[in-house]
Amino acid sequence: MIDFTHYGISRIKELCDQSNIKLVYAIIPFPAQVNALEWASGKATWGYARDEVITSTRYQDLLKGFLEANHIQYIDLLPYFKEAGKTERLFLDYDGHWNANGNRIAAEAAFESIMKLIKPR
Repeated sequence: MIDFTHYGISRIKELCDQSNIKLVYAIIPFPAQVNALEWASGKATWGYARDEVITSTRYQDLLKGFLEANHIQYIDLLPYFKEAGKTERLFLDYDGHWNANGNRIAAEAAFESIMKLIKPR
């Protein structure tokens, strides 16, 4: 699975490079990485404990290593989601997609990160 992901990202980078487009990759957290409340119904459906929290960042770490080795800038959304998840729900309960709050946090994080990349030095 990770090889397929790496292949897809590599192809996107090639296409972006051919068109002189800067690629910035967003690493999206798994709902159960954010807090115990997120994705409660979905966790039950997929065999996780309802209050389970995944503390591993292996997924993010593997992607970051690949992205850095291939000179692709990225935004890791996990820290933004963990912080916002302290006070608000960010995912739909049943399927793990972002709710309106999650979309807002992702947009704010992307905007902040991209502005840092394009800000004149």
